[in-house]
Amino acid sequence: FTSLYKWIAENASLFNDFTETQAEVALVVSREATRKYVYRINSIVHALEEANVALDVLVAGDAYFKNPVSFNTLDHYKKVLVQEDEYNWFISKNVSLKNSLDLLGDKLFRVGTHNGDGQTQTIDLRALKKSLGYAVSCSAHGVHLYPRVSSTQPNSMVVHVVNTNYDDAHQLVTQNSLSLNLKNSGYSKATFYQAGKPPIQLTVTATGNNLEVSGIDSLDSWGVVLLKNGFESNP
Repeated sequence: FTSLYKWIAENASLFNDFTETQAEVALVVSREATRKYVYRINSIVHALEEANVALDVLVAGDAYFKNPVSFNTLDHYKKVLVQEDEYNWFISKNVSLKNSLDLLGDKLFRVGTHNGDGQTQTIDLRALKKSLGYAVSCSAHGVHLYPRVSSTQPNSMVVHVVNTNYDDAHQLVTQNSLSLNLKNSGYSKATFYQAGKPPIQLTVTATGNNLEVSGIDSLDSWGVVLLKNGFESNP
């Protein structure tokens, strides 16, 4: 991985300070439940990643891990998810956290299991995505998008584009001719960076609240799209 680490170091501006998800969905987990129900929690995260729904995972604290999750922390999200068994067995004992969640009303969605192993979750992803302010998607199945913004670079956004497609021999399947659909935040320039290959300029088309970014000819395992407004220059 030496060449990959070198590429990351040479393109540090794509990573430094780009940590904010702009997520409209939060998944609340308790510290205790991460031990007992980790597979159920992971399956929720996996389902949201597959649907390219950005989320924040909020770990609620306890007597040993001080990290309170309050109503004010949660109320700015459009949807707050919690695993059903976790809510019943752990969160119900945390009066402050339970009250904060219950105050959310229709924003709160308790994700239930529908089989014995507890690893398959019943999430109505179509309804969830309709409740959000914007949708993120890729033209290819199995390509996950992770948008990130920076508090120090307000006119820029990066999108990590991750290919999870493998064939039966467990070999990565390169994806070609990709286009991304993102929230229209006024960006007009896009550049695609991928280790071992030169940056390429992409086409940006804005339509209402939607921003289409096209022109990614080939994606191996991972690349980064840098979006800027027309008055900003690329690094």
